[in-house]
Amino acid sequence: SGTGIVERGICWGTSTVPTVNAPSSKLATSGTTGAYAVLAKPISASQTVYVRAYVKHSSGSVYYSPTIVKIVIP
Repeated sequence: SGTGIVERGICWGTSTVPTVNAPSSKLATSGTTGAYAVLAKPISASQTVYVRAYVKHSSGSVYYSPTIVKIVIP
């Protein structure tokens, strides 16, 4: 139902397990329920990045999607 969610979006990084700890590597979106889309910032060429969704609860806890997508930038 979205109760307690204060932020949601995607995070990415060169680590195989990206987190929201680096502000430049996350993009939040509005709303607390339903599907959403985000437009990611440009990523440098010749790089491999890993992306996953997250939600942040009002308690401060961050919950991550178990699915991590690997993207290879040529």
